[in-house]
Amino acid sequence: MNQTSSPPSPGVRPPELELCTICDRPYLPRLLAMAMSLRRVCPSLRLHVVCLDDATTGYLRERAGIVTIPLAELERVDSAVAATRSSRSRKTYAWTLKPACCVHVLRTRSDAEAVAFVDADLLFFSSPDPIFAELARASVLLVPERPEPPSAWTDAGVRPELGTTRGATKGFYNSGLVAFRRDVDGLAALHWWRQRCVESCEPGSVAGQHGDQWHLNEVPALFAGVRVIEHPGVGLAPWNAHAAKLGLRRGQLLADGHPG
Repeated sequence: MNQTSSPPSPGVRPPELELCTICDRPYLPRLLAMAMSLRRVCPSLRLHVVCLDDATTGYLRERAGIVTIPLAELERVDSAVAATRSSRSRKTYAWTLKPACCVHVLRTRSDAEAVAFVDADLLFFSSPDPIFAELARASVLLVPERPEPPSAWTDAGVRPELGTTRGATKGFYNSGLVAFRRDVDGLAALHWWRQRCVESCEPGSVAGQHGDQWHLNEVPALFAGVRVIEHPGVGLAPWNAHAAKLGLRRGQLLADGHPG
């Protein structure tokens, strides 16, 4: 295991990165808000979108900075993933598609040195360059699953360990943002995650059945070059924003003094 959160060395060039996500028609407003926030802070980044229906493909096809991937296109080249669709809900099939989406982007973009999956309901309040620059010294980038507020804790206010069946069962890492380099360890970890999601992607109390991100628990122990982001502005959401001190500086959102 090679897990670190120290900043990359000065002068190390970040990899050429592609972003990808998954969207259907009901999620379009959130996806558009995310795409607008991304173009405001980093217009050079392309966003590849696996479209789960024709309406989404048609609506996004002409949008600047967005590359549409019809679901049928991905399923044609990944029959193992496609075969799971009939037995899974729309939500769990979308979870199954996350690593397959990353694999597809690396397959079709031969110039990409890395790929990052981002949930379609994320927002970018500042340039993601400092975060993705951490890939300059890593093969896999993970975001910690931040704790819920004390009111959600169990055992008379004692916070359960993340990633255990004693309370929280979502895992140590949040798959709303996860990135992989096109190197030996990055590709091995990505393909391993895809295979685990093909095997099981259901939420529940049975070991190994906790959705896509539960499988990420094992990644730091199995692969070298894994980096866990500790930037306080990454992975913030309404249910965990209490964990950081939020503020504004000249219109810029800050989390513990860092750009959000």
